[in-house]
Amino acid sequence: MSQQTEIKVTFDCPASLIFKTITDQATLCQFTQSPCVSELRPGGLHRMYGDTIQGEYVTIEENKKIEMKWKFKDWESFS
Repeated sequence: MSQQTEIKVTFDCPASLIFKTITDQATLCQFTQSPCVSELRPGGLHRMYGDTIQGEYVTIEENKKIEMKWKFKDWESFS
C-alpha cells in the first residue's frame, strides 16, 4: 500500500542556508558527519549515512523547493 506524506516546517534563517545544507555534498557531509552523495539535478542521487538513507531528486527550485523520493537501503522501492 502506497502512502504520501507532506511535511511543512518554518525555519528562522535564509532559505539559501537550508537549501545549501540539504543539497551541497560537502555541507551535507559536515552536517551529518558521514559519507554523503548529492547530485543536484532531477533524477540525481541523494545518499546519507553511508547509503543507509537513499533519495532521488524529483523537482528542484533553487532556494525555494526540493521534491524528493526517499527510502532506507533495505526497502525495495522509493516511497
